[in-house]
Amino acid sequence: MATPTEVSKKHLHLVPDEPDVLTELRTAGFQLRPNQKRPLTGRVVGEIFDVALGRLRPITDVEEVTRRYGEPFGGWFYQTWMFLVDAMSFQFNTAFQQLDNYGLQYRTVCPECGMADWYNINVPPHRPCRDCRRRHALPTTPVCHETLAEDGTPIRCSTAYLKRGCRCSACRAWNTAKHRRLREGRRCNYLLISAGTTRSTPAALPVSKTNKEVVTACESPYVPPIGWVWLPAALRCVLMQVEADFERWDEQISGYAEWRSDDQGESKAA
Repeated sequence: MATPTEVSKKHLHLVPDEPDVLTELRTAGFQLRPNQKRPLTGRVVGEIFDVALGRLRPITDVEEVTRRYGEPFGGWFYQTWMFLVDAMSFQFNTAFQQLDNYGLQYRTVCPECGMADWYNINVPPHRPCRDCRRRHALPTTPVCHETLAEDGTPIRCSTAYLKRGCRCSACRAWNTAKHRRLREGRRCNYLLISAGTTRSTPAALPVSKTNKEVVTACESPYVPPIGWVWLPAALRCVLMQVEADFERWDEQISGYAEWRSDDQGESKAA
């Protein structure tokens, strides 16, 4: 008779399916509307001259969009879905469902400029929009006085070091401090993941990679959906279920990876 461990290993050879946020939203009764009438399916939409082949060849809708906008996030161009909950506008895209916002954004007005913009659902509405944050942020990168711009004015060390190859003392100090912040961001995110206070995706990197102040995961820890009180209660209930589904899926993936590692080790030993 097979032991419980053998039975569990027998079933772990199948990688569990990733939770489907779109299905959860539909099951909750939200009326989702696609932003495009015809989603990309890989159908042929025309012809293009292929230099490698030296002749015309068929081109699909996915190839055409990729040529115009670049490679898609997540490996595929997913449909964006719009819906309303308690008079609030939301949009969802499957390509981003593994991020902390589960691929969901809501539309609200920036408290500073008054312009409507899309915010990730894990961001409170009183936060200024991206343009306002960039406008008010003060650059902290030091100025390189040995490398000048075309008009003769000094430039920042980030530009001088990366684009002009300057290696003066100020530029070297800036580069050292940058890599120290990157290491600290990775270390902070690792500690949060180990403590179970943040999700494992995206990768452990600082939130900001500009010349402004770098905000790491230690300074903005992950808050679960139950704390997103600015969202309608009906949507928060769905997101709490989604959170539980992803946590269960992460555990299954981790168990599968550990089993595969042990199984491969036993095979090599044999």
